[in-house]
Amino acid sequence: MDVTTTLIEAVKDKCYITDNSEATERRLNRLIANIGVKTKRLLGVSSEFDFEEEGNEEELDLLLNYCWYEWNDAGNEFKTNYLDDINSLRNKHKVMHYANKDEEEEQF
Repeated sequence: MDVTTTLIEAVKDKCYITDNSEATERRLNRLIANIGVKTKRLLGVSSEFDFEEEGNEEELDLLLNYCWYEWNDAGNEFKTNYLDDINSLRNKHKVMHYANKDEEEEQF
C-alpha cells in the first residue's frame, strides 16, 4: 500500500502524534501499510482500493481508528469494538460488487 503524506498526517492527527523524527515516520509508514492491508482484507476489497478516494470516508475513518488502536498497543480490541462498522462496510462493498457485476452482464 502506498502511504501518502496526507495519510500519515491524518494518522498523526488521530493519534495525537507531534514527533516528526525519522524513527516515528518509519514506524508510521510500516503501521499504516500493515493496517491498510488488514483493513482491506476485513472489508473484502481489492488491494487497489484507495482509502483517500472521494466516497471512501467511512473506510478511511475505520483505517484511522485501526491505526489508533495499533499505535496504542490495543489492536486486539479493535475488531471487537468496531465489528458493526466492519460488517456494515463489508456489506456495502458486497452490494457494490454485485451491482457492478450486474451492470457488466447487461452490457453483453
